[in-house]
Amino acid sequence: MGVQLPPRAQQSRSLDRDFCFPGPRRWGSSPRSVTLWSSTPVPLLAVKAARAGFLLERPTGGSPLHQTASLVRPTVGAPAQPRTRDRRRGRRTRTAEGRGLLPPVGLRLPVPRAAPGRAAAVASPAHYRADTIAAGTTFDQVASLWRFDRDLRLLVLDAIETIEIGLRTKIASVLGDRDAFGHLRIGSLDGSACRELVGRGGRRETRHQIWLRNYDRSLRDAGREDFIRHNLHKYRELPVWIAVEVLTFGALVRLFNLMRPEDRTAIAGEFRVKGGGLVGSWLEAVNYLRNVSAHHARLWNRSMTYKIRRFNRHQVGPGLEHLAGAVPTDKVYSSLAVAAYLSEAVVPDSTWPRALLAHVRTFPVTGNLSPVAGMGFPRDWEVQPLWMA
Repeated sequence: MGVQLPPRAQQSRSLDRDFCFPGPRRWGSSPRSVTLWSSTPVPLLAVKAARAGFLLERPTGGSPLHQTASLVRPTVGAPAQPRTRDRRRGRRTRTAEGRGLLPPVGLRLPVPRAAPGRAAAVASPAHYRADTIAAGTTFDQVASLWRFDRDLRLLVLDAIETIEIGLRTKIASVLGDRDAFGHLRIGSLDGSACRELVGRGGRRETRHQIWLRNYDRSLRDAGREDFIRHNLHKYRELPVWIAVEVLTFGALVRLFNLMRPEDRTAIAGEFRVKGGGLVGSWLEAVNYLRNVSAHHARLWNRSMTYKIRRFNRHQVGPGLEHLAGAVPTDKVYSSLAVAAYLSEAVVPDSTWPRALLAHVRTFPVTGNLSPVAGMGFPRDWEVQPLWMA
């Protein structure tokens, strides 16, 4: 039995907004099915359903634009249970199964059985790792790699602290010389960058409007701090050298990229880089590196979402010239090298690069796992000026 749902059904109870269900999904004690419609192409629908833990069974009609499938009650699991008395509350209740609510399994897609190789591709378009553990792998090896990655993330946060304080100080100095409230006034920033529209759908805002909204939120969060209350009473608005104290690192980076080109170039020079736009893109990559580390995500062999922008050798000092060559920009090494270079620009006698070198030397090399293979380290990285004492 089934209940037919037209393609343009008004009521949609969908998973990932791909399926339309007819009303509350309730089941009796006997197996039943519900016919549903989807406008998503079948191959993509199969992937989405698999990710949600569902399967498609068979088509029951429809067109290529509106495929139909049957939602089938699973045959496994506890049977419908009768009403029972809740002694603590003195009333009769039902379990989820007793109420007949649909458990999150049982959707089958109208696709042919896939061969093992294709099955992995249908399960996930990025599924390229085996489901089994490599022969000879031990728990100690796994634990050693986890400890290496954890200590790497802690080292990264140490470098980010130096870079963040340095950037905060330089923005306050350069922008403060131009206008004490320059962060609030487009006239003191890069007008074209500030007025650039971003957003989706009907709501589109300028980059500066978005930045101001996030700034106001940070200001409210810090509103009970004595130094905030004092300066608001004194100036009515926070001057930039006070405002930077409440900004996140991401907000600092976005403010830097809203500054005038000549101001960004001046700050880039203090970081020993020629080009404010280049430093701006690097800071976005460093901010991503910071977020991965701060949220305890795997770092050592990650494919970086924000890649290090390519540059010419003459734009940097000797320590970073090797990065202008054939070094992968989507691996963690490039981001670590930029972080080391920027932190040394802030603290010339920084020991962070040597600390990272010592830590990477402890990498638990096993099989084909190594800093060169998994992290993008050049084979001659240890002799580069950036890492040498």
